[in-house]
Amino acid sequence: MPVDLDERPGGVLALREAGADQLGVGDAITATVVQPEGPDGRVVLSLRRSRSRRQWSEMEELQRSGKIIDAPVIDANRGGVVLDVGLRGFIPLSQLGSIGAIDTNQAGVPDHVCALVGRSLRVRVIEVDPKRDRLILSEKAATQQLRRERKAQGAAAQRSHGHRDRPRPGLSMKRLADDPKDRFMRDVQVGQTLAATVTRVMPYGAFAKVADGVEGLVHVSELAGHRVADPSAVVRVGDVVPVKVVSVDTERRCLSLSARLADRSS
Repeated sequence: MPVDLDERPGGVLALREAGADQLGVGDAITATVVQPEGPDGRVVLSLRRSRSRRQWSEMEELQRSGKIIDAPVIDANRGGVVLDVGLRGFIPLSQLGSIGAIDTNQAGVPDHVCALVGRSLRVRVIEVDPKRDRLILSEKAATQQLRRERKAQGAAAQRSHGHRDRPRPGLSMKRLADDPKDRFMRDVQVGQTLAATVTRVMPYGAFAKVADGVEGLVHVSELAGHRVADPSAVVRVGDVVPVKVVSVDTERRCLSLSARLADRSS
């Protein structure tokens, strides 16, 4: 399909792309230049590449803003689930909050992971890498953020009615008696980088100490930038490694960490 580029040489768009968007004569489009000069001398254009660039830019903005989005699960595998966000986004098993414990030694895809296909999940974008076509999402991070927002809203409402509902001294005494892990879980932020000491190595990942009395899990998929079959081949008990906080579950007192993301940001 010929395209008028004003004063520049004419452009051409493949019919398979024009048909997919139901374009007509006179429509204005935004397209990416694939070849400055094709076989017939015209500029070769692509709508798909332009659309893909916009989508990656949108994902980068979602990562920066921390905005939560809803997206359908379209596929499942042993490593996690695939979502359609305009692009294909992936949630590793360690970042799923809709399912319970998973037996990583089980052959095939667990039934409760397969059952997520067709469902819509609330997620946050935690990693965007267009060059590697890599888009990582987290349901746990989204759930944690929603809990923090609800807690903040509840605290604001309580302050606005403080003359009616004054806190009892016993509540303050209880807060002072919180153990170190409770205080740490309240103060730590998703995306924060910490130094961690490996305390246990398991088939599904490694546990690492990030503060006195506080351990988090580095899932096998988050140990390194490459696929890891045996976590003990990558880390040993006593190793000190940088990790990034991926999600914080204060109710279950669970902390998810990533050595892979910390290594990328260093």
